Amino acid sequence: EAEAEQIGLWSGCEGRMGYWERREKFTGFPKEIAFGLAMNESKHKGKPWPWTINVRGQGWFFKDRMSAYKAAQYLLDNGITSFDVGTHQVNWKWHQKRFTSLWDAFQPEVNYRVAHQIYREEFKATGDAGKAIMRYHSRDPTKGAHYLAGFMQQLNSKK
Repeated sequence: EAEAEQIGLWSGCEGRMGYWERREKFTGFPKEIAFGLAMNESKHKGKPWPWTINVRGQGWFFKDRMSAYKAAQYLLDNGITSFDVGTHQVNWKWHQKRFTSLWDAFQPEVNYRVAHQIYREEFKATGDAGKAIMRYHSRDPTKGAHYLAGFMQQLNSKK
């Protein structure tokens, strides 16, 4: 993992669908949904970006995992627990128990798996992919509808 990061294999999480297709084969997480969520959550320079933090609606993009981790640790050290991490912007306050550590939350494959867990739970609760996508972001229907519109825009821009 460290070697892959050192030579940049994780950097940018490949904006092309091939990355997402390979993961779909192993996980069953539909590539369009995984990719659409990542683009909606962490798009930077035209690609999902794994070393992203969002605090109070402000996205911060870092050059590498260590920089993102240090920034997130700084937030925690200063009593700020509600922030989103990684490619799929999983909220630390609500989902930290899904990770083994804060460092782990920035590992793209781990962040992807946690996003998949959250999406699956929302899909199971609603029985509807669109509603699950909305609830991935917020249970507030207005916020969810706005999020779904952005998701569809991101997805359609890559076709």
